[in-house]
Amino acid sequence: MIHELRLIPRGGDRSLVVTWDDMTGAIRGDGAEHAVAAIERYAPRETIPIEPEGSGYTLSAEPSRSLADMVAILHNSFRVPDWLMAYYPTPDQDDGDCPAGDELPETPLEH
Repeated sequence: MIHELRLIPRGGDRSLVVTWDDMTGAIRGDGAEHAVAAIERYAPRETIPIEPEGSGYTLSAEPSRSLADMVAILHNSFRVPDWLMAYYPTPDQDDGDCPAGDELPETPLEH
């Protein structure tokens, strides 16, 4: 499914709009290079910092195809849409599992 994400850089106020295809992992749009740079900071299966402070979360083998991985990564650099924050992982979740199981949500494109 293709999602439109309005990302606001932490410490900034100008939003970036990207489209993300969770089936292929492709990220496109005017702000795509910033989102891709945030994702490329981490390697697949790397443990990254998440909230609460001092906690970690291990990414899956394909972070750009996982809701939990994407929100964990993007939340470190951006304010992300509320619907995506619903998939923010807990420290004891592993390998990109999302709270809703394997099904992706039917979310309309944001405008």
